[in-house]
Amino acid sequence: MTLGPGRSGAEKLSLFGAKQDRGFKARAGGVLSLYWVAAIAPLLWLVWTAFAATQSEPLALRAYAAIADPRNVSALANSLVVAGMTGVLLAFVTAVGGLALCFCGLTGLRWGFLLAVLPLCLPDIVVGVVGRALVDPGIGLLRSLSPSTLLLDRTTALMLVAGVVALKWAPLAISVGDYSLSRLGTPRLAQAEMDFGSFWLATRVVHWPKLRDAVGVMGALGLLIGFRQHELAVSLTSSGAGFASELWAPWNQKVLFSFAEPHAAALQALPVAAVIGVALLAGGHLSRRRAILR
Repeated sequence: MTLGPGRSGAEKLSLFGAKQDRGFKARAGGVLSLYWVAAIAPLLWLVWTAFAATQSEPLALRAYAAIADPRNVSALANSLVVAGMTGVLLAFVTAVGGLALCFCGLTGLRWGFLLAVLPLCLPDIVVGVVGRALVDPGIGLLRSLSPSTLLLDRTTALMLVAGVVALKWAPLAISVGDYSLSRLGTPRLAQAEMDFGSFWLATRVVHWPKLRDAVGVMGALGLLIGFRQHELAVSLTSSGAGFASELWAPWNQKVLFSFAEPHAAALQALPVAAVIGVALLAGGHLSRRRAILR
């Protein structure tokens, strides 16, 4: 399609913008493709060498032994539990935090995002140590409120990890929910309450449709955040429930570095790639749906 002399100025400008947009998308797609190749290529190479290596043991049996290792299965299950709890908590905080700010008339505060990102500047290991110093039944500042089996029981240890992770990311989740509602504009928010006569009715009809996709995106992000926990979980639960509450990331690092088995580590990463892919697809679907409905 060319910019012929018979076209109006508006049509020419529209066509020029469309061409620029296609060019930007093509360049962005190329950069993202290179990134994914660079990120996935080492894993694929390790998996290929694991299957191509000549050993007396059958290849399928070696692959099954690496993936079905009881400690790997337990660590993977623990990480999935933490990921699920973190996703639910962040989705809940996004909705409740955004609606609470709206109810108090604080939607769209300019300094809100700055406060939201400050906790993310802290390394995970520091957050884990602080959490341990607060709730450890033996030495914690709040030990009188902590059950004696808090770090010894698998369930409570995993719940603690998910809770501390969600606490670190909660300000950002609230900020995302607040941003979604702020797009309605202060006049429309006030008008909605006047029209419906009740904040909760306005929430169901006006606020929630605008907030729903943000809740879904933060829930998907929470799955990824919870699943990748390493330093925070180790510093928070070390010498606690032990192998029972071990997460997948620390376990896989041990396989790779302590046990010096890179092929086994790569094979064990295959199911994890599927889990991460599902979360990414869910978040991408919600983002595209939000863009369509905008």
